[in-house]
Amino acid sequence: MLNINRYVLDWVPDNGGYRLWDFDPTSHDPLPGSAVQSGAWSTIRSGHVLIPVGNYVLDWVPDTGGYRLWNFDPTSRDPLPGSAVQSGAWSTIRSGHVLIPVGNYVLDWVPETGGYRLWNFDPTSHDPLPGSAVQSGTWSTIRSGHVLIPVGNYVLDWVPDNGGYRLWNFDPTSHDPLPGSAVQSGTWSTIRSGHVLIPVGNYVLDWVPETGGYRLWNFDPTSHDPLPGSAVQSGTWSTIRSGHSLMTLAEPTNATPSATTAVVTDEFKVCLSIGEVHMGWLGQDSSQWAILVTDREQALNLELYVNKGIVYYRIKGTERYMSVSDGDAYVGFYSWQGARGFTRDRSHLRSEYNHQKLSFHSKENGYLYSRDDYAILDVKYEKP
Repeated sequence: MLNINRYVLDWVPDNGGYRLWDFDPTSHDPLPGSAVQSGAWSTIRSGHVLIPVGNYVLDWVPDTGGYRLWNFDPTSRDPLPGSAVQSGAWSTIRSGHVLIPVGNYVLDWVPETGGYRLWNFDPTSHDPLPGSAVQSGTWSTIRSGHVLIPVGNYVLDWVPDNGGYRLWNFDPTSHDPLPGSAVQSGTWSTIRSGHVLIPVGNYVLDWVPETGGYRLWNFDPTSHDPLPGSAVQSGTWSTIRSGHSLMTLAEPTNATPSATTAVVTDEFKVCLSIGEVHMGWLGQDSSQWAILVTDREQALNLELYVNKGIVYYRIKGTERYMSVSDGDAYVGFYSWQGARGFTRDRSHLRSEYNHQKLSFHSKENGYLYSRDDYAILDVKYEKP
């Protein structure tokens, strides 16, 4: 759940007006100062839906099925500059559908029936949701009245009318991409109808358009309440109110990998120790967080993926790359757009994101971190 160079796009569909804001969770106002960019779009107005997917924005017109795919560039006066990357019309993704971006996928959901399809997202294809759906089915308990909010490797299922929520793991390899039982469930007494929830990296922005009121919450999937404790920030915006639409955009930090510049090594397992004391191996849990495992059979088979001089650790046979979360610096496995490099530092493994070393807190906890204030682990590669 990375929060690297995040922006919030403030769009007014009625007149096409837009402002692009820096997001700063450490500021009293998480959208501080003046807008980075502002202007008005003549062709992106009412009837359009904007869906941020990685370094792109999908511009969709449900009534016709028409779509355009835009590059996102926060340094340009128009953050969706130039001509659309792709354009066309979908015959089966129209009014009544909701499109939810989750990593390198787009979840296509019909609240009235509970039907869903999971699509790969490919900005290099003429159709950015190409081919056949990866998964499809029908949910019996996720239907009209629910709102689905993607947060990292999770989907928050919220019912504004009563404040009820369930937190689901997202697993694109499962027949049901929100498989099994909810990770957490409960009811919020103060987050209900009239509120809008916007995921921003490791945070959730809770906004009331009618009043301009906002609260910024930490997101913690391990807590019984995934928006735990008190709000990090709260206040009222005078110029971001009803009629506006807010969405999160990430600065393009990683281009799509190029086969001509990438080098892939043989696979290996990562053996973990502290000095001469063997601790276990690097594995992952069902939520794709890196954990310490004591059974070698549960250890991940990894490969080094060297792209443009940066070394990435990838799970063999997948497109999941090791990276580090904001906040507590959990190590986990992300899609390419969340990938971050790691460097061997003698016997240690150092993240190029926060420049801290692979570590763990306790065997009881099990999670792996990139934190120098925890027990730093020695790493050794082993053949599978």
